[in-house]
Amino acid sequence: MSTILLIDGENFKAKLADVFKETKKDRPQWDTYNFKGLISKVLANQNIDRRVFYFAKIKEHPSTIKKSKQLIEEQRLLKNHLQRQGFEVILSGRVRGQLEDGFLGKKILVFKEKGVDVKIAVDMVSLACDKKVKEIILGSSDSDLQPAINEVKSRLVKCIYLGFEVGFNRGLAYNTGNTILIRNSEVLEFDKLKQRVSAVIIKDGKILLIRRIKLGEEYYTFPGGSVEDRETLEQAMRREVKEELSLDAEIEKPIFKIEGKEKIDSYFQIKQYKGNIELGGPELKRMRQDNQYIIEWMELSKVFSMENIYPKEAVAEVLNFLKIRK
Repeated sequence: MSTILLIDGENFKAKLADVFKETKKDRPQWDTYNFKGLISKVLANQNIDRRVFYFAKIKEHPSTIKKSKQLIEEQRLLKNHLQRQGFEVILSGRVRGQLEDGFLGKKILVFKEKGVDVKIAVDMVSLACDKKVKEIILGSSDSDLQPAINEVKSRLVKCIYLGFEVGFNRGLAYNTGNTILIRNSEVLEFDKLKQRVSAVIIKDGKILLIRRIKLGEEYYTFPGGSVEDRETLEQAMRREVKEELSLDAEIEKPIFKIEGKEKIDSYFQIKQYKGNIELGGPELKRMRQDNQYIIEWMELSKVFSMENIYPKEAVAEVLNFLKIRK
């Protein structure tokens, strides 16, 4: 039997948002938040076999197609982000927009989630009845889950309430008898993964790369660098291309992301640019005999068979991008 972590996604996000609001910090985009880092630290003493987030499916509302599509895209990005961080994501129930009376009787559109708590409750009881778990860690502050907790406990399955320092549910804490609280400082510590941007510049069957010679090792990377505070990814990409390559770039579109344990690298296609390509910025200042940055156009046919281009995942993604484009 195993230990499983079940998290009500929207409830969990709302609690995280409360922490950022209370501490007067800017809330990050959820698809950049380091959920894995937070959970790993808070539950460091727990041996967890499965980690599951639950969300409701979002459907378009005829009154606000644009807003609905935005929410659907945000959920898609978050789902992919969580899966890359090792979480399972279950979509159940639904989110639908409905018109409600607002200030002075004016109708306002409100999006509400239905059915997620039911799915979590059903899974809790099913797992306990089938004797598939010995311990359930519940990442939700929804009091509607009390009956499921009672049923799980009656089958001798331990239930732990994972709550927040801000506004934890005393009833759930009392009923489970086991509580782990996430401190505000822990929430803020993992406010985002480090962000990088990289440029994919292809022209006449060649791709622009940076040949690095560092301490006797030679390898190739994509032009780019770290995103600075309060910069958007697009702003960072334009700045990096200007600094590193001395070009004014027109970003075509983001084409893929590569997510590691501590950072996310977003790759952008750049078709149009102005200026003469030459090394500049911090890279030029760091140039010396044992630390070189050399701009090179490389034949695409050679790139895909080379072993010293990093990260290797990016090479495969570029190949997939070119296949799709054809």
